[in-house]
Amino acid sequence: MMVQSARETGSARYVGDGRNRWPLVHVEDLAELYVLALEKAKPGSMYMAADGPSYKVREIAEAASYGADAAGATQAVPLEEARKHYGALADALVLDQQISGEKAKRELGWKPQGASVLEELRYGSYAQPRNNP
Repeated sequence: MMVQSARETGSARYVGDGRNRWPLVHVEDLAELYVLALEKAKPGSMYMAADGPSYKVREIAEAASYGADAAGATQAVPLEEARKHYGALADALVLDQQISGEKAKRELGWKPQGASVLEELRYGSYAQPRNNP
């Protein structure tokens, strides 16, 4: 959504003040964790799929903006306004979330290797060819 808004409006839009954090994982690392859990996990085990720190939403929006060739421009959308457009999803978008994948690394030998969300948005599959600093 952030990349799309940057392409359409010239700035990546995010809900709230952008200080909340989201834990993320590369899709290939997530798939690897599923395989490891199926092969090695004890019945009833639960693992969190997060690689590294939780990123501030404003940082994610800035990377999306660069990836969309919008020079890092971002725009905060007040929660009340976002609720009109996104409904209950808006409240989820402002949650501050921090989890760890350490248990999966320790117990299953999970070794995430994918690019961080900031790298992926700015330079990876979402990025448009251009002069991206």
